[in-house]
Amino acid sequence: MKNPSLILMLFVSLFNSSCPLFDREDIKDYKSKEPVYTPKKVWETEVYFNSFRFEPFEAEGYGYYSEQFRSYDVRYYRLLKINLNNGEIIWRTKDLQTESISQAQKVGDNIYLPLHGKDIIMVYDDFDGSLAATVSLKPETFSYKVEPIMQTAVYDKYIFWGNLGNNENYGLMRFDTSLIDLNKDPDYVQLIEPELIWQRNERSAVWTNIVVSNDGIVYFLTIRDTVKSGIVKDSYLVSLDAETKSPKWSITRNFGWGDRQNSLFLKEDRLYVIDRNPSCYDSHTGKVIFEKKDDVYEYTDAGPYLKGIFWYDNKLYYTTGMHSLTHRQSPTADPKRIKNIICIDGNTGNLVWGDLVPNGGSIYTFPLVSNGKAYVVTDCGLRVYNANTGALIGVDKSVENLGSDHNLLYNNMIIYHNYVSIPESPYLTILTAIKAD
Repeated sequence: MKNPSLILMLFVSLFNSSCPLFDREDIKDYKSKEPVYTPKKVWETEVYFNSFRFEPFEAEGYGYYSEQFRSYDVRYYRLLKINLNNGEIIWRTKDLQTESISQAQKVGDNIYLPLHGKDIIMVYDDFDGSLAATVSLKPETFSYKVEPIMQTAVYDKYIFWGNLGNNENYGLMRFDTSLIDLNKDPDYVQLIEPELIWQRNERSAVWTNIVVSNDGIVYFLTIRDTVKSGIVKDSYLVSLDAETKSPKWSITRNFGWGDRQNSLFLKEDRLYVIDRNPSCYDSHTGKVIFEKKDDVYEYTDAGPYLKGIFWYDNKLYYTTGMHSLTHRQSPTADPKRIKNIICIDGNTGNLVWGDLVPNGGSIYTFPLVSNGKAYVVTDCGLRVYNANTGALIGVDKSVENLGSDHNLLYNNMIIYHNYVSIPESPYLTILTAIKAD
């Protein structure tokens, strides 16, 4: 790696995620054998590293990103808003001195940013990035103890997240943003209690698997966990009304573990679960469409820090936690079945194609597909495939990345971080937009 600051970042994406660390004999000449891909750059903008827990998102032609950096061993975070058409930075929020942040959401004219581990929500004005309000969810007088917020989902005025931790308040939380008084001094901490709107038993913990449909139905998956008695509790896949909190349906799952981030994907009347094994359900009734319970996990298992799933032409694209040394670390694994870039059929869950990045580590992003091409930013460069067959079109090895960022597809552009070396400020990266030709 050219950028020395990547060394520490690699451990976030697992120790085995660095391309140059491996020297497998059978792929030592892969650099000269793989075709070269030369992208058409549209714009470039210097930004700082994105937070590992924050997934950039697009709204009305603007991208919302986080930045993290250190100064004298103190960690800082801030949000920024970018015009995705030209890369212009519209605003940056003031620096936050905190250990970590969680997923932000845009609700109305404001951006809501939870501070991970502090149970504080910072509210920013979408117009100029100024602080609009500060909310605390943690007072001891509240009915529920709120554990650190991991990922969030939003519908209308509500923000949802899973309450996960060592307390009796496992389940799904809902926060009503309309309770915030935006006329108060933004530095004044408003105490507003969220609701625990679903709970099944003492161990029905919701990780980060929550999606909400356009018509206000919340879907979430609980963790399949082992309780003190040693009994493995089944997980639940649940559907309920975002407004009324009334349940629509619930099914019990005795396979998978519910511990993969962003493993739920909603497409029209189908709800997909890409956990240890792919499965699909009717989103209106919960009826099983397919469950690949018996498939060997080597080629279907999504990575634990999956950033999402992409849909294109009735196929699902995602990545896994496998890497080029999995066959050595798991002696029973079939090397021919180990893949870390996956495409499965949306009707059956069967594998359409897959690839294992030569000499590469685990990938925790997901492919972006446009004009029949799948673009995957890995720790060994930008890889471009024929989206239908999986044939490798080419690789741009000038791209340096951890393979763990949430990249964006907007207006026929692929937007990703390039961790090139900037000696004056090693935490800077180049946010790059290329044409999806």
